[in-house]
Amino acid sequence: QDPKVFLAHTWLEDDRFVAATDEGELLVFEHTDFKRVLDTSPADGRPIDALAPFSKGFIAGCDGGRLLVYQRSEDVRQYYKLAGEFVVPGDPSRFLSLSVSSSEDEAALVMSSGQAYLFRLANFELHKPDDVVFAPMLAPFHGAAPSGDRSVVALTTCVRKPIFVSAGADRTIRVWSHLLSPPGAPGGDRRPEVELVKRFSEGIYSASLHPSGLHLLVGFESGLQLMNLLMEDIRPVKDVPIRRCAALGFSNGGSLFAAANGANISVFSTYTTALVAKLQGHTDNVTALAWSPDDQFLI
Repeated sequence: QDPKVFLAHTWLEDDRFVAATDEGELLVFEHTDFKRVLDTSPADGRPIDALAPFSKGFIAGCDGGRLLVYQRSEDVRQYYKLAGEFVVPGDPSRFLSLSVSSSEDEAALVMSSGQAYLFRLANFELHKPDDVVFAPMLAPFHGAAPSGDRSVVALTTCVRKPIFVSAGADRTIRVWSHLLSPPGAPGGDRRPEVELVKRFSEGIYSASLHPSGLHLLVGFESGLQLMNLLMEDIRPVKDVPIRRCAALGFSNGGSLFAAANGANISVFSTYTTALVAKLQGHTDNVTALAWSPDDQFLI
C-alpha cells in the first residue's frame, strides 16, 4: 500500500476498525492487519473527515456535506456495503464530528460551517428524496467563508411581510420569519426562524429587500441582480452591470432603487431596470445610502 493520509477512524465489532483517508478511501483493519479498501468507498479524491459506529455498521461524513451509511455486507469478503447516501441541504461544508445516539435513532453532526444537525438514522432506508432528514439543532446562522470570515454583510427588512433577509460572507442569503406569538400565548417564546437558504457561487457585497417582500436586490462580485423571492427559492430576474456594489436600497414606495458604484450613485426603475438618474459629487467611495420617507431625497 502507498502511504495514506488518515483523517478519521472508528472501532467496530470484533477488534475491527475502519479508517478514512484524504482521498475518500475507507480501509478495513482487524487487529493490526490491513484487510481491504471497501469497494464502495467514494475514492473521489475528496476527504472523509468523520466516522461514527452503530450496531449495524458505521456512518461517514464526506466533503461537500455528504453523509454515507454503511451496513455489514452479506458477502463476508466485502465486509460493508453502502446502504444510503444523503446530502445536508444548503451546507456543502466539511464534517467536524459525528455521534450516534444510544438508541441509534439519530446521529448528531457538526459542520465546518458552524452548523449542527440531527440526522434521522432509524429506518433511513425508507427516507424519500424530499423527506427532511437533517434538522438544525440551533438556528441555522451564517457560516464561514473560505477565508474564515463569518461576518453578515447585509441585513434588510420590509414593511409588508414579517420577514427580513441577511447576506453573509459565506455566500448565502437567508430569509428569516419574525412573526412572533404574543407573550403568554402558546409558542410565545418562539424565535425568528430561517425559512429559506440560498447559496451562491460568488461573494455578496450588499442586499436590499423590496418593501413588498416579493423582490430582492443583491450586489455580487460580478454585478447587481434583481430577484424574485418565492416560497422555496430565490430566482434572478434581471442583471444590472454594477460590480461590487457596497451600498444599495429600494425607495420606500418600491418603484426605484439606488446603487452606489465607487463615488457615483445610479438610480434605476425597479420594474424595467432603466437608468433614471446618475448622481455625482462625492470625492470618495459611497459606503451607505438612504431614501427620505417621501422618496424625494436620497442621503
